[in-house]
Amino acid sequence: MKRYSLILASALCVLLLLHCSQSVVVAKDTWTSVHSKNFLLVGNASEKEIRKVAIRLEQFRDVFSRLFSGMRISSPVPTTVVVFKSESSYRPFKPLYQAKPAHISGYFQSGEDVNYITLTTEQLGDDPFNIILHEYVHLLLHNSMGRVPSWFNEGLAEYYSTFDLTEDDRRVLLGRLIPSHVLLLQRERMLPLHTLFAVDEKSTYYNERDKQSIFYAESWALVHYLILGNSQKREQQLDKFVELLQAGAAPEKAFQQAFQADYETIEKELSVYIQGRTLPQQITILRQKLLFDTNIQSAALTDAEALAYLGDLLLHTQRLADADATLQQALTLDPNLAMAHASLGMVRVRQKRFGEAIEHLKEAVTADPKNYLAHYYYAFALSRIDMNEVQLVTTYEPETAATIRSELSKSIDLRPSFPESYHLLAFVNLVRDEQIDESIALVKQALLLSPGRDDFVFVLAQLYMRKQDFGAARQILQPMMRENAEAQSREQARILLNSMKAIEAQMARLQEPAQPGQAHGERGQQAEPLDAALQLEPALRKLGEGEQRLLGVLQRIDCVPGTIVFSINADGETFRLRSNKLEQVQFITYTTEVGGEITCGVRNPPSRVVATYRPRRGSRERIAGEIVALEFVPPDFKLSGKQ
Repeated sequence: MKRYSLILASALCVLLLLHCSQSVVVAKDTWTSVHSKNFLLVGNASEKEIRKVAIRLEQFRDVFSRLFSGMRISSPVPTTVVVFKSESSYRPFKPLYQAKPAHISGYFQSGEDVNYITLTTEQLGDDPFNIILHEYVHLLLHNSMGRVPSWFNEGLAEYYSTFDLTEDDRRVLLGRLIPSHVLLLQRERMLPLHTLFAVDEKSTYYNERDKQSIFYAESWALVHYLILGNSQKREQQLDKFVELLQAGAAPEKAFQQAFQADYETIEKELSVYIQGRTLPQQITILRQKLLFDTNIQSAALTDAEALAYLGDLLLHTQRLADADATLQQALTLDPNLAMAHASLGMVRVRQKRFGEAIEHLKEAVTADPKNYLAHYYYAFALSRIDMNEVQLVTTYEPETAATIRSELSKSIDLRPSFPESYHLLAFVNLVRDEQIDESIALVKQALLLSPGRDDFVFVLAQLYMRKQDFGAARQILQPMMRENAEAQSREQARILLNSMKAIEAQMARLQEPAQPGQAHGERGQQAEPLDAALQLEPALRKLGEGEQRLLGVLQRIDCVPGTIVFSINADGETFRLRSNKLEQVQFITYTTEVGGEITCGVRNPPSRVVATYRPRRGSRERIAGEIVALEFVPPDFKLSGKQ
């Protein structure tokens, strides 16, 4: 029996920003590292200032954990804080906006391997702690709850960004007024709640500056009201709302059930609250003073170590060229510095210079065998060598798989709380179709450490599918179909669920008893092509408005600057479909018979595909349309004609 399978690679996706690389020049400075209980801080600020930042972050984390005792506070990956002494030394390491450093005094950069917090102690406007604490709340919410509505995510982050502590370190102030928000809400009409609740990361209200302000302001005001307004009568209802979200309830249903009111009622209450002369603040008196200074240790950094941290920061803010130059400067000063080799190895991975990446990562694990990230990076690089442009891989050679497993085992031994090592090890086993039971346990451990990761769930589902335990796979995929799930996750879950239906139907067909005069299994084998076609077809990507679909054979992909053309033969006619970038095309496979990587040139052998495209009329280039998706299907697959 043929197996129709779908392998979804969950790589560390990095968008390479197209900009003119700035030259990063690091002046001669004294750099210091400071270790607190939950943070590593490095910087060219004074040791006293760096310690002050460490204490502030530890205090906030401690207070947040006390106020939200049921939330998951610990991050599965470490957090490094970079403290710059001045705006001038900070500027070269800020994120770029239209090829220029963003005008910010602090930012938070999350990552699957390390999180970064950066700021300058030179106050030039906005309080950097407001920005950092805002972003840090996002991380804490994600660790505990996964995906939450944007208004709640941003509103709660704004509310807690005003955190302050009195001099005795026992009196906590929260919910301080944000004057710009109050003035805006009193001057402009608020968004209807149904509009506010519909905002997500793709909405104009979230991304456009002229609309973004009202979204942030109203989100803050609503959370402020639900916590402190109306004599705090709705605070327990907010707790109930959070519980319902964590249980998977749709946001609108959770809101109505928790607050026992319709949108219009809450809108009126919020309007009265905002127009009031004063708004309350939340004051919490701690039983004991928060003490962290005695647990903090500091040490001097070498120039090479300082450059290695800065290079890794640039890598995580997607400035590859600058990271490359900075890390090479570090290795010039110290050719055996493991952390610089490890980071430069990851730069080379993202530049797809895998040979050089492997050499640097070998140097890293040799120089520092106890560096769990170096072992993980080495395994990650090896796993990506045979992966094509759309993160698809068909197999790993036995020697490669053995090395990857060895490096990941070392990483797990050194850092059992790091989820990516478990996930990658399970993924390699999935591709190899080996150690399936062990891999299920690995992914479950990764999900315990990082419960909000949909990519982990999809690998687990595919492992169960390999065991033909479709009931278990279906059980973990069904929650991904809920209304509050991310659209891309819902689509991937739908594809896997429909693929299971096709496989189950085909298996049932093959197991039907033979009719008189037929050899055992003959009926099933004869019916296989048509049956597989009808059962697999529902798994195909749903057509969007104005889209069409054709079934054919992908013969070649022609690449010229700014244009990629897919030539597909369908019923003797060649259709040419174009795209500006390969990354803009959604690639899905329902078969392991992909026939090689998806690269430019002639397909050898050709691949049977279902192409989704938007028709294009009157083209002199004889282009049939703009390609949207390319789905690889078994050689015997047929479309029923029902769209």
